[in-house]
Amino acid sequence: MFGAADIALFFARLLIAIMFVVSALDKFRLDPVEMGQISSLHLPAPAALERVTGVFEMIGATALILGVYARVAAVVLALFVTFVSLMFVRFWSFKGPDDARVMVRNLFVGNVAVIGGLLYVAAVGAGSLAFVDL
Repeated sequence: MFGAADIALFFARLLIAIMFVVSALDKFRLDPVEMGQISSLHLPAPAALERVTGVFEMIGATALILGVYARVAAVVLALFVTFVSLMFVRFWSFKGPDDARVMVRNLFVGNVAVIGGLLYVAAVGAGSLAFVDL
């Protein structure tokens, strides 16, 4: 049967994946704030990029939840969160009120924690409650 560690790992994967599902849903509805952030970087085709990113996040979240190649998904998502954090959550250059700067810094630190959780999944695998774990 399944041990406590397998159940804990499943819930850890599920909780991390929720972040990507919520983010993907924002991308599918072309959230104006996110569209503005993409446009500010002068990236091409912001709407298409937003939707492709949403599909990527949904695939990654699904892989984590189901434990389908969870190690691979975790590494790719960790790299993605690192990129997004460095590009969009730059608290060190944030111009604005101090309380908003603290919130942006806390978002960045939260993303660092998510990266840590993803790297943990990459290191130990998805556990016994997984379909295919490499």
